[in-house]
Amino acid sequence: MPLLFFLFPLTGLYNGIKYFFQSKYRYGLLIFAFWYGYSVFFYSGDVTRYRDDFGALVQYTWDDFSHLVQYLFNENTRFNLLQRNTYNSKPDLYALTLGFLVSRFTENPRWFFAIVSVIYAFIILKFLDEVIRFTGRRDSRPWKLFFTGLVLIVPFYVGVTGVRFWPALFVFAWMLLKYINTGNIRYLFYTVFSVFFHYTFIFPVVVAILAAFLRINRIVFKYMVVIGVFFAVLSSTSNTLDFITNSIKVFESETVSNASASYLDEEQLEKRFEEVKATNWYVQGRVQLLNLFFILFFIFDFFQFNSWNKTVSHPIFDRMYHFFFLITLFTFNLGSMGRFVYVFYLLIFIRILQLQTVDQTQKLKVWNKVFTAVLLFHVIVVFRAGFYTVDPLLLISPSPSLLFFHSDVSLSEFIVGH
Repeated sequence: MPLLFFLFPLTGLYNGIKYFFQSKYRYGLLIFAFWYGYSVFFYSGDVTRYRDDFGALVQYTWDDFSHLVQYLFNENTRFNLLQRNTYNSKPDLYALTLGFLVSRFTENPRWFFAIVSVIYAFIILKFLDEVIRFTGRRDSRPWKLFFTGLVLIVPFYVGVTGVRFWPALFVFAWMLLKYINTGNIRYLFYTVFSVFFHYTFIFPVVVAILAAFLRINRIVFKYMVVIGVFFAVLSSTSNTLDFITNSIKVFESETVSNASASYLDEEQLEKRFEEVKATNWYVQGRVQLLNLFFILFFIFDFFQFNSWNKTVSHPIFDRMYHFFFLITLFTFNLGSMGRFVYVFYLLIFIRILQLQTVDQTQKLKVWNKVFTAVLLFHVIVVFRAGFYTVDPLLLISPSPSLLFFHSDVSLSEFIVGH
């Protein structure tokens, strides 16, 4: 069986998903992750920039690497001897360190993506273990909806094409769930490890710590939710957000300030709005539909406009769930800062799974059907985009051949011709 998974990674993926709750099959997922990362099709975006800049890392010495780490937050000194590239341009360590270590052994950037993919898959598996521990149920129909939602909302390919943000997301969620499951405060502070992957995760780390220690009266919080919903609607129809973006300061360092500008700059926000307008209606609409569904579900859940089991609660989880919903309302239209909505997405996925494992009232079943319909809008978009990163040879040829041969077209181009 291990040899079969190694030679034909798709069998490892299939068995890993089918028998997910049997841990002995999970290594099939890691094997598939390795070959997917190694064979990733370089279509466009960050993945091509990391590939193109890998040669610069090959030329680095240990002294160069030490210099970059030592002056991580001092941009002027950091780049007085070395050129800026995709690996060293941001004030976090993961991509730079991993890329440098891989470049000590090979000049082939595909090994970098293979290891990135395995690390990402491993982190997700650890996160899912904590979800299983939290819900206490295995191998049930609600889990199928949970897995489907996770794959469609956090697409399978982003861990390779988005080297820094997505592993940071799941490191944060993994440690946050360990804190929720154990009540051990050290895991709350372990969420800071996500900052080493992507420096902007200092923001959700601070939010999680505030949520853990602040106690807000439920009535006051209800008013805050109403204000947040109003703000979200307002900011969805206007990109004039100077009064907020000008007041947001993450760090004082010039390096981080410059990097933060790319997330909060008004011109970038305007460009983002224009790009959204130019997007196909179903691409734009699926995101709006998903946000609308989650907002409505949270409101019905929080204000208890339902008949499902009101005893399904967990004090620590509920605080995180409520806080990140509130933060989402105020940030999901702030350019790339809106990506932190995915923290809330993961929490609300878990909340839906939590309710389903103990309660199956008619109203909850209706919400499940609506959620399924919402997810259908993501299928075409996600898989079409994802297939641009897949080499067709990954699916039809023995994996060792991927060490020597790669297709000239992506799977998406192979299927539809463009």
